[in-house]
Amino acid sequence: MVKGSGFIGKDGTCTVSIVPDDTIFEGNIAIAKGIAKEHVIRNGKPIDLVSKWTAIARKEEGKWKLVRIQATIDPVTNPVVTALAKAKLWITASITELTTTFSYTFRTSGFIPSGLWR
Repeated sequence: MVKGSGFIGKDGTCTVSIVPDDTIFEGNIAIAKGIAKEHVIRNGKPIDLVSKWTAIARKEEGKWKLVRIQATIDPVTNPVVTALAKAKLWITASITELTTTFSYTFRTSGFIPSGLWR
């Protein structure tokens, strides 16, 4: 468990559970894959993420060394994207409302001559 740093804040926590599938061994190369289940508490609210990962290791001098690792979180249905999308909709709606209010005020106040307004 990680406590209190960066994105999760000083009172936040992050717990990760690794669930590996079977590893494929081919000579001195190993390919492992699986999922990671992440449980984050940020500002008192839980966020649960599931990511897929793949790791490639090579055996050198009798020891396995990590060559590459990659992880992917669903870019469409994960809770972080959902929260950002809701925030974007709220911000867009607010900006639209402000723009409408200002344009009406400028048109009716005579600030912009009516011949210039579309």
